[in-house]
Amino acid sequence: MTIRPYSIILYLTFFSLPLVATFKGKGTVVLVFILLIAHGKTLWTQRHYLKQDLLQATKNPVGFWAGGFALWALLSTFWAPDTQQAFFNALRYLLLILSGMLLFVGVKRETEEKKQVFFKAFYRGFIFYMLFFLIEIYVLPLGSKLYSQSISFAKTLFIKGIVNLCFLFWPFSLVFVKKLSKIARWICFLFLCLTLFYAGPHAALLGIIAGTIGSFCICRFPKTPYVIATLLSLFILSTPLIFTQVVNRGVLGENFHYLPFSYQHRLLIWEKMSEETLKCPLIGQGFDSSTTFSKGEFVNLKIYEIPFNSETQVPVIGGRTPSYIFSSHPHNGIVQIWVEMGLVGIFLILGLLWSLTQRIANIQNPLERSTLFGFLLFYEVVHLVGFGVWQKWIGASIILSLLCFYVVKNHQETEV
Repeated sequence: MTIRPYSIILYLTFFSLPLVATFKGKGTVVLVFILLIAHGKTLWTQRHYLKQDLLQATKNPVGFWAGGFALWALLSTFWAPDTQQAFFNALRYLLLILSGMLLFVGVKRETEEKKQVFFKAFYRGFIFYMLFFLIEIYVLPLGSKLYSQSISFAKTLFIKGIVNLCFLFWPFSLVFVKKLSKIARWICFLFLCLTLFYAGPHAALLGIIAGTIGSFCICRFPKTPYVIATLLSLFILSTPLIFTQVVNRGVLGENFHYLPFSYQHRLLIWEKMSEETLKCPLIGQGFDSSTTFSKGEFVNLKIYEIPFNSETQVPVIGGRTPSYIFSSHPHNGIVQIWVEMGLVGIFLILGLLWSLTQRIANIQNPLERSTLFGFLLFYEVVHLVGFGVWQKWIGASIILSLLCFYVVKNHQETEV
């Protein structure tokens, strides 16, 4: 009887994921705070452990580098174009991170009975979430009709919902790899692929592919995380030069217009943002400054197509779309860190990357190690080509996913 309200809250939380998807990701932040409230009583009764647990989280290398990065982000607000707004935005993001840490402590201090409730709610809720998208895409686009009056699946409406699905897929994969038969595993993975092939964004599909390949590679080659971290480090350090000297509209020439419109737009953003980076490369232009630039140059993007079965093979213009270069965020977290926090911020994020890599590589359980590495690769892809680094719904998705990782791992350990 004592856990009935807790069960109701947990099931409502995870079974509301389809509704959250229609809120374009903002509901994910709400879920974090709902779960925090659900574990508030435990946090209060176990408050004498709270300081100890939080200090322990900051003493390891991951906590050290993450704390340093957060501190530098906060300091960089003082030379941002709009200091007051930047400071407020940084505090909101730090509040989300603190809430995630408190939530983790609350779940960690819960009884095993409540942890089992959490596990079952997440496991069943994720299956429900995946079935929702399959039905929405291939059977009845009910959400698309109700929310955007679309007669078919509205890709743009559910972009963030699909990314949330992919984030939560990684802790869920710990369950189906260990619990389900080989056939059931492939069916689940097929369902996910069917969803991603039809839905957007491409970054989610690319991230799942990269993460899956990485998961298999680390099982066969234990040093894979260090190889990937080295390649990422080289890319991160040379990002401004890559997009101003190697990959941009001028270098690609007419080949630039064979790319999809969204790809062309991203390359333009990254080129112009990299030029902004070189104006203040050491400390950057301040937290959130990448969102304060004017709209930039107005460009009329075009795309070349080669007609199928064409004898001449002469490309034709397949369409045009007018657009300003700058958008609400740079669609690349590394470009954003370079612009806003400079080389100092880059070194701090590299320290965090390597500490995470080492921590994952040292995990003894092969399944847990490969799944967490796949999760890290998935985030890196989404982080590099899809979204901005300060989007709170992405942070909330990471918090939920890592929390579910802990609960699933705890469930498997208590079963042994």
